[in-house]
Amino acid sequence: MPSSAKIDEILTVAKKAVTIFANRGQPCCLFGSTACWVYGNSALSGSNRTPNDVDLLVISDQYRTAADCERLKQMLIEGDSSFFLRAPSRNQNADYRVLWYKLSSRPEQRERKCKVDILVPGLMSLPRVPVEHITDVVVSPRPGQAHQVALPVMPLVPLLLMKLKGWKDHRDSDQAHMQVKQGDDVNDIARLLRIVKNQGAFGVRHSSLNWLPDEFVAEAHGRVHEFVKRFPALAEKWEQLDFEVRHGGTTTWVFR
Repeated sequence: MPSSAKIDEILTVAKKAVTIFANRGQPCCLFGSTACWVYGNSALSGSNRTPNDVDLLVISDQYRTAADCERLKQMLIEGDSSFFLRAPSRNQNADYRVLWYKLSSRPEQRERKCKVDILVPGLMSLPRVPVEHITDVVVSPRPGQAHQVALPVMPLVPLLLMKLKGWKDHRDSDQAHMQVKQGDDVNDIARLLRIVKNQGAFGVRHSSLNWLPDEFVAEAHGRVHEFVKRFPALAEKWEQLDFEVRHGGTTTWVFR
């Protein structure tokens, strides 16, 4: 479901959630489409896409399960009454609730809200990001604005690999509303690859990323293989991240 939120509203919601968690001693970082935007996704040439929602990874020994995510949602509701829960529209009997943030609207407008997803490491194959590797990025919601907001973001390369996982999951889904997301995924991945090149980010074999689980990297290898077969023009950019992409669509991975 597309968000009716504007980018400045989405960043404000993200900052409110981050602040509440920080005040409770729970470090977290953005991932997903909002993290892509924060890294400069919208500043590159091509279509500028407003993020769909806010995705937050909470990194804590205290919270580790899907049930814990529900408790973290309650933490946000207790911290700001504009956060609220609703049953998922596609499954009213689900054992979880969708977290939203109520946005300001005029009386004649339909309800405006921003979706907020809260996850913990291990769910959806999300890696446990060491707190010292979380990247704090300062952004302006609009070009030329003096107002800036600092947000904690998943490191660039792991974010890219999670986006790649999202593309594969949507591609393999038998649900039309999931498959239609592939276009945005591909655009995000292509832009992130450009940002990786522009920033000179280290590849997955660099010591700065040795905290990534071997299984996470190995699964990424398979997804890169499939992605490059579909989009061979991007092969060289994957090579810059230590994925050895050979001609003919085959990809090999060499572990240290």
